[in-house]
Amino acid sequence: MVEIGTAGTARYDAQGLLRWVSNDRLVPIDVFQREGTPEEYDLGAHQEAITRETAAFLGQYVAMRKRHGYSAEERAEALRHIGPDAIDVITGERLNPKPKEGTN
Repeated sequence: MVEIGTAGTARYDAQGLLRWVSNDRLVPIDVFQREGTPEEYDLGAHQEAITRETAAFLGQYVAMRKRHGYSAEERAEALRHIGPDAIDVITGERLNPKPKEGTN
């Protein structure tokens, strides 16, 4: 276990990368910038792993949205908080689709 300043406790995974003990996520780069980086730690490999895991997560999110869409509750919440032009910034999908021309 590694205490990273006041940020929390991390552990080395099988690839030698630091992950939070609390949620098994990679420690964000800005935490190292603020709290310091362990000696001889490969920040380049760490950043590459963050990029890979983020891309995988976003791909899973897009696939889930294609399969399941948005519930009426999710749409209503987004439209209430954001307004009629609400867009999912990950998928680019409008949450309040405009009616097709001539369908009124």
